[in-house]
Amino acid sequence: MQNFNAERLICKSAARRRPFLAATFVLSALLFFFSFNTFGAARPVTAAGTAGLEGTLYVSFYRPDGKYESNFDGADAKWSIWAFSDGANGRLITDSTADADFGGARVFAVKLSGKEVLEARRGSNKLGIVAVPSYQNGDEAAPLWEHKDIAADRTFYVPLNENNAGRVYIIAGDPTVYFDSAAANAVINGVRYANFDGEGKVSYVIGGEFKAASKVTVTKRTYNPANGEIANETPIINGAAVINKTDSRTASLNHSSFTAANIDLRAVYLLSVDGSAPAAIDKTRLFISPAFQSSQTPAENIKLGAVYTSDSTAFRLWAPTAAYVKLNLYRRGDGGEPYDTRFMTVGANGVMQTTVRGDLDGAYYTYSVCADGTENETIDIYAQSAGVNGKRGMVIDLDKTDPNGWNADLDAARAIRGRQASDARDPVIWEVHVRDFSAHPDSGIKYKGKYLAFTEDNTTLSTDNTVKTGIAHLKELGVTYVHLMPVFDFGSIDEAAMDSADSREFNWGYDPVNYNVPEGGYSTDPYDGRVRVNEFKQMVRALHNADIGVIMDVVYNHTVSLKSAFNASVPGYYYRQAFADGAGAGSFGYPEYAVGINGFVYANATLCGSETASEREMFGRYMKESVKYWATEYHMDGFRFDLMAVHNIGVMNEIRAMLNNDLAADGGAGILMYGEPWAAGGISLPPSANPDYWPANHNSPDSLKALADGIGIFNDVYRNAVRGDNSTGQRGYVNGWNDDERVENLKITVQGTKFSPDAVKIDGAFRAMDTVTYTACHDNRVLLDQLIMANGGKQQAETFRTGGDGAIKRQILLAAGLTLTSRGMILFTAGDEFARTKYGNHDSYSSSDRLNALDYGRKAQFAGIYSRYTELIKLRSRFLGFRVDAVTDDKAVYAGASGDSGSRVLWYQYRGLAADPYYSYLTVVVNPYPYAVTVDAGSAWAGDAQFRVIYDGANPVNFYNSDSADTVSATAQAAGITVAGESVAVLVKYKHG
Repeated sequence: MQNFNAERLICKSAARRRPFLAATFVLSALLFFFSFNTFGAARPVTAAGTAGLEGTLYVSFYRPDGKYESNFDGADAKWSIWAFSDGANGRLITDSTADADFGGARVFAVKLSGKEVLEARRGSNKLGIVAVPSYQNGDEAAPLWEHKDIAADRTFYVPLNENNAGRVYIIAGDPTVYFDSAAANAVINGVRYANFDGEGKVSYVIGGEFKAASKVTVTKRTYNPANGEIANETPIINGAAVINKTDSRTASLNHSSFTAANIDLRAVYLLSVDGSAPAAIDKTRLFISPAFQSSQTPAENIKLGAVYTSDSTAFRLWAPTAAYVKLNLYRRGDGGEPYDTRFMTVGANGVMQTTVRGDLDGAYYTYSVCADGTENETIDIYAQSAGVNGKRGMVIDLDKTDPNGWNADLDAARAIRGRQASDARDPVIWEVHVRDFSAHPDSGIKYKGKYLAFTEDNTTLSTDNTVKTGIAHLKELGVTYVHLMPVFDFGSIDEAAMDSADSREFNWGYDPVNYNVPEGGYSTDPYDGRVRVNEFKQMVRALHNADIGVIMDVVYNHTVSLKSAFNASVPGYYYRQAFADGAGAGSFGYPEYAVGINGFVYANATLCGSETASEREMFGRYMKESVKYWATEYHMDGFRFDLMAVHNIGVMNEIRAMLNNDLAADGGAGILMYGEPWAAGGISLPPSANPDYWPANHNSPDSLKALADGIGIFNDVYRNAVRGDNSTGQRGYVNGWNDDERVENLKITVQGTKFSPDAVKIDGAFRAMDTVTYTACHDNRVLLDQLIMANGGKQQAETFRTGGDGAIKRQILLAAGLTLTSRGMILFTAGDEFARTKYGNHDSYSSSDRLNALDYGRKAQFAGIYSRYTELIKLRSRFLGFRVDAVTDDKAVYAGASGDSGSRVLWYQYRGLAADPYYSYLTVVVNPYPYAVTVDAGSAWAGDAQFRVIYDGANPVNFYNSDSADTVSATAQAAGITVAGESVAVLVKYKHG
C-alpha cells in the first residue's frame, strides 16, 4: 500500500514495540494505536533495583467455536498472545495449556519484567494483550495481524498478588478483560449477544449449548425519562421453545414488535435462555434502516449542544436510544460533585433537552446517558471547551474569549481567503506541530510548546541573535499558510503533566476526543476552559497579522477509542460496522474469525478500531457543523482531512458547498480543503452505485472526478517520483532513479494534475489547486532522512554535522527547485528548509522534544539550503502561472524530457496568461545528473522569444536580469541551453522585452 502515509498510526503506540518478523505484515504491524491513551504519563523506571521482581500473568483466552488452530490465508496457524507495555518491546507467546474451568480455553503465561512489575504496582503503566493467530516463519513465529480477534487492543492494569502473579480472562470478539473466573464464566455460559435486524428478527448466541427443551424469554423494559426509574416491564416472548437454530449455540426468533417501525428505541429489550442473566438486544443494526433515518433525524435548524445566552442556556443532545438523560452541572472541570443534576425531557426526532435559567458562563457540564440499561457519564460531543483532559464540557460565552482586535482579524481572514479565491494568493504551506514550533531550548521563545509561542515576534536564537526563530522565521521564509497538526482536544497526553520537569507528554494528536475543543496542553492553563480558547485565537490573530493563513488538521475518520462520547451518547451509531448478514460495511466484509460480541464487527479502514460513519446523517452533519464552527469562531483558512478516503464523497462535497455558500460573505470559497485520498486499511464504505457514497480516494478516475472543485488531494505519485517512495532503498528523480516512469509521472504531475494510480491523468479540465504537491510531510521520514536512507545511510556525518556541499545537500536543493516550481498547493514540513533531521526516525509521533523540536540553529549551518527556499518562494509568489486555477494542459503547461542522448533532463513551461503582468513564458529546466547537460527543446522554446535566466543552481533569483550573458538568444536556443549538474534553472520571457 504505497499510498498509505502511515500516520495511521496514530493508532501507533503498540506498533512500535513489535519486531518486524516478515515483510508481509510491515504495514499491518502498525495496527496498535488503540492503546495510545492508556499509558498516560508513565515515569521512567530503570532496571536497577528491579531484580527479583519478575512475575507472570496468566491469560485465559476463550473461543466459542473451540478452534485454536486453523488455516489462515493458506498458512497453518495457532492462536497466540502478543503482550506489550509502554516503553518495552512486545513479545509473542505461542505455547499454551488448557483451562478446564473456563470452557477449555487456552492459558498463556506472559512473563513480566521487573520494570513491568514495578510499574504495575505503581499504577503508572498498563499491559496490552492481543489475541492473534501466528504461523511458523523459519525459526520465528510470525503473527498474522490482519486476523487478530478484535480491531482494538485490550489494555489494563495488571492484577498481581504477593508472588507477582496474576490472571485475566478474555473472550474472542469481546474487548472486555475479566479479572475473575465467575464473571468470565457468566459471559460464556449465558447469552453472548442478541441483536435486531430491523425486519422483525432477533438473532442471538449463547455461550454454552441449547438443550432439547431450552426456552427463550424476551422482556421489554421502559424507563420514566423524568426520573430514571423503571416504568414498566412487559414480557413479549415468555418461555417459548428455541427454534430457528443455526447451530448448537445460535438461533433467531421473529415477532411483529421487532420491526424497525415498531421497536421502542428508548426501551431496553432483554433476552434470556433457560433463566440465564438477560442480555440487552443490540439496536445497532437499526441505524441503517430507512425507518430510523426518517423518524430520528432532527431538523437542521435545531442547534445541538449548550446554547448559551446570559439569561439561560439550552442543552440539547441527540440521543434517540436513551431511556433517560441527566444534565450534570459542575463548578470545576475536574473533581467534585455536581452542584445541580436534572433530567432532560424527550423532544422530537431523538433530541433530549432542558433549559437552565441564569448566566452559566464558566460552568462545566456532562450528560449521564442511560442506553440499553447502562448509564454512562460523558462529555457533550458538541462541547465548545472543556476542563483538563476533556472530561467535562464548559458552558462558555465565546465573545468574552475574543482577544483585542478579533473583529479586525476576521477582515484579515477575509482578505487572505479572497485573494486565494481569485488566484492572487499562492498556497505555500508549512506543516508544523504546535510544540515543535517553539520547544527547542535555544528557540529564544518564552511560551515553549504553547499557542502563545506564535504571538512572540522578533525572536531569535538564544545562541545567535542574527538567526530569526518562530513567527519571525515564517515571515522571513515567505510561506503563505501554516498547517497546524491536530489542535483539537486529543487523548494521548495528560494535559496536567505537560509542563512538569520530567514530562514525557508528546504526541502528534491523531487521536480525537473533543473535535470542537482546542487542545488544552498547548494553553498556559488547561484547567480553565476559557484560556485555551482565548490563546488559540491569539495564535490565529498573530499569524493573520503576518499575512499567513491558518490551516487546521482535522481527523474525523476515527476517535480516540470506541469508549468515546459518541458511543456513550448513541451506542454504535457514529461508527461503521459490518454485520453478520452482510449489511453495513462493504469490502471490509464479515470475517469468520471475528466473532463479534454483539454479532457484528467494527469496520477498521483506519486501523484504529474506531472508524466513524460519515455516510450516516448525524455524523455527516456533525462534520459539516464542526468545520463551519472552526471557520467562523476561530477564523480558520483551511482544513486538511486525515485519511479522507474513509469518508464518502457526498459529505466532502457538502462541506465544500457549505464553505462556498454559507460563508460566502466571509470569503468561504477561498478556504482551502485538501486531504489524504487513501485509508489505512481496506475501504469499508458500503457498496453503492451513487458516487455520493463512494470513498473519497484516488484509486479510480471516477472517484476523483466526483470530488467537487476545491477539494485537493495529496499527490503521492509526485512525491515518489521526486525522491522515491517510503520503502527502504527506493529512490526518485533527484537521487539517482530517473527512469522513464518517474520522468513521465513528473511530466504530468508538475502541472498540478489530479492523479489516479489506475489512470495516469484525469481526463478533461483540472484545477491546479486541487492537488497538494509535496516531497515530505510529518508522516514517514523528513526529506533529509529520506534521502539519507535511500542513499544507504552514507554521508550522515557530513549532512548532520558539517553542512558541507555533499550530494545529499544538492539533492535537497534539486527537490526544492522541482517542488517550488511545480503547480498545485505546495506543502513541506517545518524544518525541511534548513535540512531538519530526526536521525532516521520515520514515525516520531510520541518521541521527545529532543527529537521533534525545530532546531533553528540549522538555518546557519545550512544557510545555502535555507536561502534557496526563500528565493524560490519569492520567485513563486511573483508568477501567476504557478497558481492559475482553471486551465487545461494544452493551454498553459507543457512538459518534456530531452537533452544529451539517453539523458532525462526535465523541462516544463508555463505559457503566457493575459492576466499576468510580468511574463509571456516561464521555463524550468531540471538536470538531475552530476554533470552539465545541454538541452535542446526545439520549438518548445517559443520561437524567437528572448529568455533571461533569473535563477539557477549557483545564483539567487534576479527578477529583472538584464545581463546579456544570461540572456538566451534565439540563436542560442537553436543550439540548446546548458544547465549545470544537479541544478534547476528558471528562464523568463518578459512581456516588456
